[in-house]
Amino acid sequence: MGLSNSFMSLGRIAGPLWAGFVFDLNLIYPYISGAVTMLIGFIISLIWLKGDKSASVNGISADHSTPN
Repeated sequence: MGLSNSFMSLGRIAGPLWAGFVFDLNLIYPYISGAVTMLIGFIISLIWLKGDKSASVNGISADHSTPN
């Protein structure tokens, strides 16, 4: 929980700073950079979930506990 709160606080600091900087360049850039960030997170989560699925198919559960 502490690590999650730390990253949320970092995002609340860095996000507006970044958006303000790119807003000065062009009005649409903050929206594009937000969409790119969300797309990267989505792709990473798909890769992560694919790895968990293949591990559970091979007899290893995704939560690393003993199989039932």
